[in-house]
Amino acid sequence: VIAGTLAGLVGTVLAGSEPGFALGAGLIVGTAAGAVAVRPRASYLIIPVPALAYVVAAVVAGYIHDHALDTSRTALAVGLTQWVAGGFLIMIAATLLAVTIAAFRWLGSRHTVL
Repeated sequence: VIAGTLAGLVGTVLAGSEPGFALGAGLIVGTAAGAVAVRPRASYLIIPVPALAYVVAAVVAGYIHDHALDTSRTALAVGLTQWVAGGFLIMIAATLLAVTIAAFRWLGSRHTVL
């Protein structure tokens, strides 16, 4: 999840844009890869990671993009709120993806033949 989010962060910074499509795409791909990469019984540990990763990456990308916010804490707080809120649906989608993959993997691991 972290690697996918970092790839999206780099794409966002290189494009010189606010947090958006590149960061969201990286998060979705990273979440899918992370949920499949862990052991089936531990896949529930991935569930909270997408939202946390997006918040951190959006703050970093937004701060790099908007240098004008260095002047006031109020402007920084407003910008931070907008960057995080702009990715709310992406965070929900990535979290639901993690829950779905974790549930299917957990249920599949319960019915293995010994």
